[in-house]
Amino acid sequence: PYRDIDVAAPEMGRVISLEVREGDRVTVGQLLARLDEDILHAMLKIAQAEMESAGRLEAAQAELRMHRESLEKLEELLQRNHATQREVDRARAQKEMAEARVKAAHEELAVKALEYARTQAQLKQRRVSSPIDGVVTRVYKDAGEFVSPNDPVLVKVVQLDPLLIMFSVPVAEARKLAVEATVRVRLESAEEPVEGVVEFVSPMGDAQSGTMCVRVRIPNPGERVPGGATCHLLLPGDPKALVKATASP
Repeated sequence: PYRDIDVAAPEMGRVISLEVREGDRVTVGQLLARLDEDILHAMLKIAQAEMESAGRLEAAQAELRMHRESLEKLEELLQRNHATQREVDRARAQKEMAEARVKAAHEELAVKALEYARTQAQLKQRRVSSPIDGVVTRVYKDAGEFVSPNDPVLVKVVQLDPLLIMFSVPVAEARKLAVEATVRVRLESAEEPVEGVVEFVSPMGDAQSGTMCVRVRIPNPGERVPGGATCHLLLPGDPKALVKATASP
């Protein structure tokens, strides 16, 4: 497989449903399994109620309006010498404190909105989705089982298009290959060679075998070629020279 992923739950909990079976084809983002969500649903309702509660803000705004009106009246009375500067200064300070309480109420509501968003994110983590397009090859848990940090894997998903082939190529021939170079690969299940792309050429060789690891990617539309199929790499410049491998990591 080009990619072989053990999909794990990001949090611990009890599996309440498995949405796939072995052999099912899945796409990116498709739901694979769900963990218990009851507590988080309750927390979400509480967070939503707190986020939408505007009583404290409305009270602070009403108090601010009252202090503004009081200040305006005292400033008018001061101009007619019917109020003292001390009374005006006290009213201005009360207005500023009321403005601070309105600001604090706005900040509190913003924090509650963030708490609501955090609970939503936690709820989303209880739903495990596929990170790739592929095939489910193994289901590790059944509904009702518990997922723990020490054993979080739920499902194995593999990507079979394209396929990845690992060749052990003689050092002299491997050095002629470059990443992204096009090479030909002969499959035992096909009459004609297919074109592949070199993904990796190891910078180090194996002293015992005199070879270097070369990874080649070949297209596999419709997943016609099974993982594990025998393949031969046709070395450039020598059509009779073959390197044998299997289409699996």
